[in-house]
Amino acid sequence: MDKKSTSKNQYNLTPRQQLFCDEWLIHRNATRAYLKAYDVQYHSARVEGCKHLTKPAIKAYLDEKLAEIEKRYDKSGINDISTADYEAFKKDGSASCFLA
Repeated sequence: MDKKSTSKNQYNLTPRQQLFCDEWLIHRNATRAYLKAYDVQYHSARVEGCKHLTKPAIKAYLDEKLAEIEKRYDKSGINDISTADYEAFKKDGSASCFLA
């Protein structure tokens, strides 16, 4: 079993929760991430996106991924996610490209 699937299964995230997390890791915007993951109106996304960030499984998953991203960029001296990583995310469709 690869690291990516183990990480997802460890937190028991639904596919939509996983998409929400992946989008949030890119934009750091809960409303935008919720709109991408769920077919809802903007106002609902504002409310539910914030609620999603407080769910223990989602918070734990995001905390782990943020720590991995921070560790990676601390080693490289880069202060922000590069354009190449963003493009890799769009192609790959998961935040795993940030953790390579």
